Amino acid sequence: MTEDNEDVKVTIEDIPENDRNARNYSYGVYSIVKGLIGLIAGLILIIRPQMGIRAVSVILGVFFLSEGIFKMILVFKIPQPDGREVISGALGALLKIIIGILLIAYPGEAGEFWVSFIFITSGLGLMISSFFVFWTNSRAVKDPSVAFSSIIMLMLGVVLVFVPLGSARFVLRVLGAVLIFSSVQPLIYGIKSYSRR
Repeated sequence: MTEDNEDVKVTIEDIPENDRNARNYSYGVYSIVKGLIGLIAGLILIIRPQMGIRAVSVILGVFFLSEGIFKMILVFKIPQPDGREVISGALGALLKIIIGILLIAYPGEAGEFWVSFIFITSGLGLMISSFFVFWTNSRAVKDPSVAFSSIIMLMLGVVLVFVPLGSARFVLRVLGAVLIFSSVQPLIYGIKSYSRR
């Protein structure tokens, strides 16, 4: 380290006590707010997982709507040599705008549809993978671990296909529990920082 750099080096002791207290207080308040938001969101997901599905539906709706509007502006702002590209671009943008409006206007129904679609598709994929392992892997019959994992995949696939909304609610409740658990540490740190002031 050169002599010039040693002059610039700042240690904790060099920061005035008032500035350190102000920084700790600001970070403490930030940690409390962050912890409270995580705690509230986690409780909502555990108590009312349907609200989580609706929230994701609205967020997707805003994404599709903004993407469609942006695409529509680009289609008519940038000159296209071929008229068919303008028509297909405008139709694609209009479709995104309509999907976005539907997702925002009907978050419950749209949320149930996309959750059902995703979970049923995932369940079918797991079931097909499980059958594929049994048919193509000769170890599946002889090796208990391969057979057990295939049976678990098959059972999980059946649950996802026949109970997609219940599965989604369970996943959201688990996510809520994780949010609550992860918000405890910032809350404790924030309360300690706030009480030191």
